[in-house]
Amino acid sequence: MSLLAFCDDFNEYEWFISLTPELRDAQFRRIGPRGQNPLAVESLIAYDRPDVILLSQDGGGLEPPGNGPTADSGGPERPVLVLEKTREVPTGHNVGQRMARLVRSVEHGVPAIYFCPFRARKHGKHTGICNLNARLLGAFEEIWRIHNTPLVAINWPADEYGELYSDHRMDSELSSLLEAYIRSGFDPGCDAMSRTRSVQHNAFIQRCEIRPSYSSAPPSITIQQTLRALKQFNIDIGSHAGQALNRVAESVIYKIEMTEAHCRREDPYTGMQFIYDYLYCRYGPKPEDKCRNLLLHFPKVSKSTFMRQNPNDLSRKSSNWYLTASALIFSDGWLHLR
Repeated sequence: MSLLAFCDDFNEYEWFISLTPELRDAQFRRIGPRGQNPLAVESLIAYDRPDVILLSQDGGGLEPPGNGPTADSGGPERPVLVLEKTREVPTGHNVGQRMARLVRSVEHGVPAIYFCPFRARKHGKHTGICNLNARLLGAFEEIWRIHNTPLVAINWPADEYGELYSDHRMDSELSSLLEAYIRSGFDPGCDAMSRTRSVQHNAFIQRCEIRPSYSSAPPSITIQQTLRALKQFNIDIGSHAGQALNRVAESVIYKIEMTEAHCRREDPYTGMQFIYDYLYCRYGPKPEDKCRNLLLHFPKVSKSTFMRQNPNDLSRKSSNWYLTASALIFSDGWLHLR
């Protein structure tokens, strides 16, 4: 079996192939700018660039499930894994920053792994222990269920002082999962994936028991009757868009406190919209498959300023604002998306 590891840089490649002997012969390829990669890679970087994309050149692995588009490689290569690695604990503004690239992977039936610390020390002037936002694990489970494709967080462990391990303890769990997954012929339903899913689910439950607020929506989220929301934002209920939104009884309103001076940005908000969409709105693989509308509310930004700073341009990350929300609500108007 011939493997290609597309990475942003050679250091990531060297670390990746060291995880298991099953990867030692994987060839290095650098992820190029958009439009300069095999179509399989192009499909997976459309929202954002992951750290590692593994392709099987001989078509190894199972066919992707039928509930999402297939990443057409245009040749014998087929994507079998996306891997994202970070030393930062997914908490605060770090939670949503990598969501788009992970969601894109599972939308195409490609398993994705997020290797990150669940608990670690943040260094600097205000040093302290940071803990994972458990809503991320809850969203991963919903995304896995809806797309029938693994999306799993693997813990990068730390010592009792919150210092990350840098020896063999660092990625032993990740190595074991990768080795078993590869030996299964890239079967997303293999025993190792199933066990990892159980571990992830248990971690979510345990963290919610420690901090019950993770079991419900955060303060930035309001869930209310759609009719009330339409009246609140002065949306014409009789208009085509108003009628389309009102067909869904409830709406999730995600309040984003950006200012006009700092509204040309995507992270972490475009990633957080995926977390809240899958936790509170989505029931199916398509963005339209919602039991609640998802409304992104920008109370301090005008529509014209936002659209100028964040165009729906597929060559820019600003297009991520338009991927899954039902509508964008501004200080002086709104935009219906779906």
